[in-house]
Amino acid sequence: MAIDTKFVGKTYPSYTYEVGKEKIKEYAKAIKNLDPHYLDDDFAAKSKYGAIIAPPTFAVVFGAYLIEPVFNDKDLNLNMAMLVHGEQELEFLEVVKAGDAITTGAKIIS
Repeated sequence: MAIDTKFVGKTYPSYTYEVGKEKIKEYAKAIKNLDPHYLDDDFAAKSKYGAIIAPPTFAVVFGAYLIEPVFNDKDLNLNMAMLVHGEQELEFLEVVKAGDAITTGAKIIS
């Protein structure tokens, strides 16, 4: 069952995630990406970024926090057994570095 169109445009509170260096390293190891930009403090400090950076897919870590209010929204009456991930859009404006604070939000668009 699709979400009722009366909810299109509904927004949810934003969430700010503090990016930790150790979380970046854990994530890089978990996805088996051993790029020194993600793991080696000395290498990263000398790189053009000046610090440990996160792989682009690290967005799933902080993105997961913003979807919880949608899933728990009783007004939507979601049947989690029938839910299919249709689409999401990420726009990368710059690399994510350890120490960054990333603010994300969710909106029902269709």
